[in-house]
Amino acid sequence: ELMVGFMIGAQPFCGSRERVYAIYPNLSSDQEVSVTTTACKRGFVSRWAFAVGLGMVFGCSKDAIFVTSGGAEEVISQDIEGLFRGKTVNGYPPIDFSVNSDCRGIRLEIHQDNLYFLYPGTDGCRYVLVYSLLYKWWISSWRFDAMPVWKRLIAASVTSPSVRYSGLPQMVSIREALSPELRPAMIR
Repeated sequence: ELMVGFMIGAQPFCGSRERVYAIYPNLSSDQEVSVTTTACKRGFVSRWAFAVGLGMVFGCSKDAIFVTSGGAEEVISQDIEGLFRGKTVNGYPPIDFSVNSDCRGIRLEIHQDNLYFLYPGTDGCRYVLVYSLLYKWWISSWRFDAMPVWKRLIAASVTSPSVRYSGLPQMVSIREALSPELRPAMIR
């Protein structure tokens, strides 16, 4: 099953759950393009489990986070590999691959010099781990409760005595809606 398509420079690629393929224009036959396998033998766990940047593609497979520029892949998740194997690592629960059949909760994103890895934990919370592309190590993380802020606001409006006719409370701040674990980090 083809999962993703991306460009590195002028070279188009596509990826499946099993591996990465290079796409070439076919100038000698009726076919529009030719597809060949690359040296990368890892695929993508979901359509959102990849990020393109710095002339490379970063991907998340069932057993690792990897990087490739069309050749053989390099695994960059050695420090957190237990998360992929059902083990808790430094207090972070393993990745819950059963949340969706297509693992859409697992995502990668590049911003500036960091790779952000979002995943659902087996404890029902969502986690974001940050990998420094400059220093090549995991530098920080966040934990989000299973209940999103908007659901907390609605739940607070149902239990609050000061409810407006719109169904939202008069005075429920984002600070009240956030989990206690996030308050010190976000509100200074």
